[in-house]
This record gives sequence, structure tokens and C-alpha cells, in this order.
Amino acid sequence: FAQYAEIVHFTLPDGDERSGQVLEVAGTKAIVQVFEGTSGIDARKTTCEFTGDILRTPVSEDML
Repeated sequence: FAQYAEIVHFTLPDGDERSGQVLEVAGTKAIVQVFEGTSGIDARKTTCEFTGDILRTPVSEDML
């Protein structure tokens, strides 16, 4: 099942790839924010992969 803040990869019917992040989970459904926009996404033909990972940003000791 999807988890809050999990990263999602989408593959559109034309082979284009996009990514997003889970904003909310309710049972077997998830609301996902798509980072590159939703134009051209066909809900019936687009596949998605839930990565099990969250968004990470590397930081140096100087930033801390």
C-alpha cells in the first residue's frame, strides 16, 4: 500500500516519465502530487510505481 510522502514514478502511454509524491492515503487510494504537471496523463493507460522511498535532499555539515 502507498504511504504518506512516498515517491511515485509514472509512465505515460507515449513512454514519457514523470514523478510525484503521495499527499494522502485513504484505504487503497492515494492522492499524488505530480511534479512535472498532469497534461497528457490518461488514468486508464498510465502506469505508476510506488517506490517505497521518500524525497531526500543531501546537506553538508556547513548547512547544519
